[in-house]
Amino acid sequence: MSLSISNLTILLSVNFFSCSSEIEFCDKHNEREIKWISDIYNSSAEKELVPLSEFDGIIQYHGSDSWGWFNHTIRVVKQNKYLIIQLYDNRRNIESKKRESIYRESILTDNQYKLLKDKIDQLMCKPVSLETGIGIDGDFYELIIRNENKLQAFKWQSIFRTKNSKELIKLKTEVTTLVGELMKYSQFPNGSKQVIVGRNLNTTDSIEIEVFLANQFNIRKSYVYFDDILVNQNKDRVGKITISKIDTIGIRERIKIKAELLNGNVIEM
Repeated sequence: MSLSISNLTILLSVNFFSCSSEIEFCDKHNEREIKWISDIYNSSAEKELVPLSEFDGIIQYHGSDSWGWFNHTIRVVKQNKYLIIQLYDNRRNIESKKRESIYRESILTDNQYKLLKDKIDQLMCKPVSLETGIGIDGDFYELIIRNENKLQAFKWQSIFRTKNSKELIKLKTEVTTLVGELMKYSQFPNGSKQVIVGRNLNTTDSIEIEVFLANQFNIRKSYVYFDDILVNQNKDRVGKITISKIDTIGIRERIKIKAELLNGNVIEM
């Protein structure tokens, strides 16, 4: 069951009733972590959204970058007897460079919420930062959860590149798996296959083809295949293929990408 865009506008603009119970923090969180969690809880992820603290919000995931290429938020909130999942997605098209926006919301089923709740219960009282040495530039992701009257939040900058401890890597996988379920239920767009021909190498008889996924927010792993043969990818997940210029017929159809989504599902592009 989906709700209309007009209903979404109402949900985004109206201040919902405030939660009366006092917020508690886990003893494992230090003062700096508590301050950051409080700041996220009481601030707006997007200018169109009121803070999670001002209504009966349960989950909020937010991603953005330093260069204005993307800014998206997924929320799960209570409205009357319903649990609503909201998607606010704003990104630039990698080809046209034009800004594209998606506003969508739907009602979560009881089973969907139970699956989310099971994951939420496992994430309470955990470290806030999922990476060491988070920078001031780049991509930024955060997740905040209200579980009854307790708050937990996380922040990270990369899904697939990390030099963290095994414990943090495991925790990041658990956190991003929850994000992947939110993306699934909100119909968050997956990455799009990009095939770039002759940008770096174009000789008289051969040409280089670069293959990658744009907007990889929902991608944990990806594999590039050319004529069903696995292609090596660099640290940025770009696969490079050098072929003869007489062998380029149907090149885009011959290149496939298999991607594992954050929630473990596998798709092919």
